[in-house]
Amino acid sequence: GDVVGFDILPGSDDVYNSKTGRWDTLPGGPNYAPNMAYIGWGVYVMARVDSNSKKRKAAWSAAAHLGGKDISLWASAYPSGFQPYRNSHFNIDEWVNAGYDRAFITSYLESESNSYNHPNAAIEPRIPGIFQYYSVAEDELSKIYAGKYDAQTGANNIAAAWEKLTDQIGRKKQVALYRASLGL
Repeated sequence: GDVVGFDILPGSDDVYNSKTGRWDTLPGGPNYAPNMAYIGWGVYVMARVDSNSKKRKAAWSAAAHLGGKDISLWASAYPSGFQPYRNSHFNIDEWVNAGYDRAFITSYLESESNSYNHPNAAIEPRIPGIFQYYSVAEDELSKIYAGKYDAQTGANNIAAAWEKLTDQIGRKKQVALYRASLGL
């Protein structure tokens, strides 16, 4: 608790204006948009079991078991890739009883809760190839951080790679799925 702290992602006073192609400074202070990347792992029941009542029942039973209060808390508290997602996961005493430092886990859980419940949270796009887009960005960002080229060159490289990837996957399909994920 005395070395590491957590919070939502930082905001910015500067926002990109896609209509003007310029950066604008917000008069009211920073804009916060916590990134809801991955939203943790999930347990899914696929349509493949719909035609078999035994398999469907077994699949839903397994999902309910794994997503139940106790096992899901255990999966969130230990290194599994699951993030806390149930209200019951935010009971600090449960985490302290599992061995976490109170100040550390309070900071972590508050940052998660504040991100989940932020009115301007940015949800990860639900589109095919999402991790390919991330991989390209991470590779280019590492080159920028290493001083191989400036931020604008890196941004241009990312944009060009994303355009190529979008064309490979299918631009119309990607746009339709992205819009659907936004409820448009």
